[in-house]
Amino acid sequence: MQIGEVADRTALTVDAIRFYEKRNLLPKAGRSTGRFRLYTEDTIERLRFIRQMQGLGFSLREIRELIDLRSGCLRSGQRVAKRQNWGMCVQSCTSYGNWNRSYKQICTSAIAN
Repeated sequence: MQIGEVADRTALTVDAIRFYEKRNLLPKAGRSTGRFRLYTEDTIERLRFIRQMQGLGFSLREIRELIDLRSGCLRSGQRVAKRQNWGMCVQSCTSYGNWNRSYKQICTSAIAN
C-alpha cells in the first residue's frame, strides 16, 4: 500500500511517516516501479506501536530501543535479562494501563543497568 493509505489507516500525516522513516523507526519501504513507497501491514502495526509508546511518554530514542528489543536485535554485549525486564515492564504498562512517570523510570532503568 502507498503512503497515503498508511496515513489514512494510522491517522498520521505523510510527513510524520517520512519523519519516522528518517529516524529509522520504520524499516525501509519498498518501491513500486513508479518509485512510490510501498508499505506492509507490519508498517501499520509498527506505526501504531510508536504512537502508543509516545502516548505513554516514551521518547523517540526509547522507542527505538524498544523496537530493537521487540525485534530481538540486541547489540553485542547486552544481556538478555535487560530485554526480558524491559519487555515485562512495557507489557505490564500497556496491558493494564498502569502507567505513570515513576513506573517509566523503573522500566527505563531495567535496560540501563
